[in-house]
Amino acid sequence: MKTRVITVGVVACIMIAAAAVIMTASVTARDDRAEVAEDGGAVMPFDLELTTHRFQKTMFGGVQTVVADNAADSRQVMLIREHLMKEVDAFRQGDFRDPKTIHGADMPDVATLESRSELLRVDLLETPRGASIVFRTPDRGVRQALHAWFDVQVQDHGAHVAHP
Repeated sequence: MKTRVITVGVVACIMIAAAAVIMTASVTARDDRAEVAEDGGAVMPFDLELTTHRFQKTMFGGVQTVVADNAADSRQVMLIREHLMKEVDAFRQGDFRDPKTIHGADMPDVATLESRSELLRVDLLETPRGASIVFRTPDRGVRQALHAWFDVQVQDHGAHVAHP
């Protein structure tokens, strides 16, 4: 009987600890999103409240698009295009510092994108309300890393991302 009481007590302690971790993670996720928006503002010159991000995974890689919510907002469109061209130039060199500044240095799969950037073709495509970065790779592992990298950005940007 004594062993059963100890076991129940241990299980109860584990459950309480697990609940505390889950509650902390939940609060942290909200706080992290606020930090992402704040850090994003330091890296991205356009207004996050006036623009929308889209991340579309494709068979060949993916497309990251940023658009001005208002088609007549020529300032946001210009800032989006300038920023995404800068990012394209950096990504072509294997430089993913800006996304790491926003999402954290340990953001999943970015190390693969950096170390295997020669297998990643990156191009800019202007759109009427902004621009897209088109990522292409023949390598399955790089494509999987890109898709995981997109997932993190979708999660972190929260309300600033349009979901298909």
